[in-house]
Amino acid sequence: MARTVEFSEFVLIFANSCFIHLGLVANPVTDQVETNLPAAQNTIDTLAMLQEKTKNNLTKEEEDLLSRLLHELRMAYIAQVKQQNEAPKEKPKDGKE
Repeated sequence: MARTVEFSEFVLIFANSCFIHLGLVANPVTDQVETNLPAAQNTIDTLAMLQEKTKNNLTKEEEDLLSRLLHELRMAYIAQVKQQNEAPKEKPKDGKE
């Protein structure tokens, strides 16, 4: 008999994916830390859409989990964007700009 996936597990799969895209967790396939901010933003937007579409249909615990994760992911995204914007730009190796 197939196991039923819980809503919290489903949401945590998206959150873990977002943490990988934010470069906060190593990619389990490559074992490398990789940053993909557009993919992270897409995942956050997907979770936000899920939150809106499931409004008033979740348990209190599920609502709290989704809300906390979205807050944490949004704050981490903002921090990563800020960090990238503050990072010094690499100069071309030939010395020309």
